[in-house]
Amino acid sequence: MNLCGFSEIRPLVAAPSASSSSPAVATPTQTPPAPASSVAPPPAYATGTCSFHLQEWQDCQDDSKNLFAIVNMKDNNHNDIGDTNTSPDKNPLGDPINASNPLSFTSKLPIPLVIVGEHQNDYVQFSYGNLQWTSRTTSGPATCSNGGWDPKDGPVCSSRFGNTLAVRISLAPTYICHDAPLPSTSS
Repeated sequence: MNLCGFSEIRPLVAAPSASSSSPAVATPTQTPPAPASSVAPPPAYATGTCSFHLQEWQDCQDDSKNLFAIVNMKDNNHNDIGDTNTSPDKNPLGDPINASNPLSFTSKLPIPLVIVGEHQNDYVQFSYGNLQWTSRTTSGPATCSNGGWDPKDGPVCSSRFGNTLAVRISLAPTYICHDAPLPSTSS
């Protein structure tokens, strides 16, 4: 249970007494309580079907740390509600999405979208609350459509080229975005 409270300091008013020479007695003033608002503010996004575009990048590092993502999320009205912050100096390929370092993507939605890239069978896992799906999911409350790797042969890694020839794949997942965390789907 959450308990909320506040403190209020009421000014004391000294009322002089006309009939006596004793000092005035301080009495609190009466302040009516402020009316409580029963209307919740609207969510910071349009509920319905959310979608995001994900560019998955693979570079020439060890497989345990070579998957990255750039994410752009839209609400039901196609308004931008979240983006990864990329920087040419720090993370030009986006944020890490490796099994040992998944991306907890925050947006205007009430809970983060967790993204994990997988090398085995080449897919990406997503979870939003209790809703889970992969980049290969084509039906249900969350789905994906996929592009192909560019270039198709994967990165060309060598001491001569380094990470300059990273590859990417585009994904366009959609799912239902709610104004509250999704209810549990477990029995």
